[in-house]
This record gives sequence, C-alpha cells and structure tokens, in this order.
Amino acid sequence: MRPDRHDESRDVKAERLVQESFELVARVRRARVFHPRGLWFSGRLHSAPAFERYFGDGERDVEVRLSKALGMPGRLPDAVGIGLRVQTPGGRWDLALASTPTGTLTRFFAIPVPSWRHATYGTLMAYRFDGGAPQWIFARPDADQPADASLATLREYTTTHGLGFTLTAGRLHGPEEPFANLRLTAETVAPPPEDAVDPTLHHPPGVALAPGFVTRIRRSAYRGSREGRGAERP
Repeated sequence: MRPDRHDESRDVKAERLVQESFELVARVRRARVFHPRGLWFSGRLHSAPAFERYFGDGERDVEVRLSKALGMPGRLPDAVGIGLRVQTPGGRWDLALASTPTGTLTRFFAIPVPSWRHATYGTLMAYRFDGGAPQWIFARPDADQPADASLATLREYTTTHGLGFTLTAGRLHGPEEPFANLRLTAETVAPPPEDAVDPTLHHPPGVALAPGFVTRIRRSAYRGSREGRGAERP
C-alpha cells in the first residue's frame, strides 16, 4: 500500500517545523540547542565480537565529546552526554548517548545526574542491526570518574587519568549483551561546527535508528541547530 499523500505532507510539515524551531533557538542562543558545552577527547574503542562486523576487527580510533545537555554552569546537575564518532570499514559511525534510566519505559528520556560517575548513558532511540529487533545502546562509566558534573573538574581529572566506559546493547525485554569497551586518553581539539556528531546521518551499512519517522524528525532538529549557529550542512 502506498503512503497517503496527506500523511506525507504532514510528515514534511512536521520536519520543517522542527528544523525551523531548532534553527531559531540556536540562533538566539548562539550555540547548539542541546549540549552547548562540552569537551572533546581522543581514545580507542574495542568492539565485542558480536558487533565486529559493524565496527571492524581490533581497536578503532575514536573522537568523543562529553557534554552537558542544558549547559548548566559549574557543578550543577545536568543531563550529560556522549557524542562518539568512529571510522568503520563501512564509513563513519556517530553515536549519541545521554544520561538516562535503563528501564523498559524510562530509557526513552534523558535525566539530570549529580556527577559524571553516576551517569548511565543511553541512545534513547533504538537501533536495528541488519533489520533485527530494536536494541538500545548503553554506556556505563568507570566508578572513579569525577564526583560532580563540572566540565572544569572533568578537564582537570583527565590531565592525569583516562576515562573508561563499558558499552552494552539490549532489547526492550531481556538481558543486555556486550557491545564495546571505550577508553579515552587525552583531550583533543574540537572539529569544525559543520562536522558535529549526527547519528541520523552517519552509520555503517546494516545499521539504522528506529523508528524511521522519529529519525527524520531528529535529523531535522540536528540540521536546524547547525543552521542556527552558522554551521554548514554536511
């Protein structure tokens, strides 16, 4: 059955409204709508065997941005995020995770946390791997990460310590399975604004965010945020 033209029109209008709204907020804020403040780090990712066909064999170089979702100053609690990009044999893969509960009904929402060490990160949206059942990606930090949510504290900590994360994948029901291990070793220079992390655009073959309509809305939000702060479209 072909999609109804009116449904298509509504979808396009919704995407345009989201893009224009995010563009306006980013222009007024002169920064990203969400996660305006963050630090970039270089590191290495080692995939679990079940996901090597997407990442490639062995360790991969990664660039990762740790950020505060609302840009709350200093040590104030905030939702925190991981923006990760890695080059795979099938092309660049961007993953975006935010602090979230892992429950069946709560994994869709970002929540504020008091510190970097207390965050459990999740993709909020599910991934389908080769058309399989939806799976969410989670990341849990090493227990010795900073005990507050300050970017300044995080920067100071990483002058003498690395940052480790254990990543897992899980369906809506059932146990999680190993996804990857991530180790960040040094702060690095931020890429240009037009090269921001965007999981709706960058993923290897066989990997897709789900559901598709929400992915398109999210892509429009990313595009609007880039346009509003003067970044070119990828």
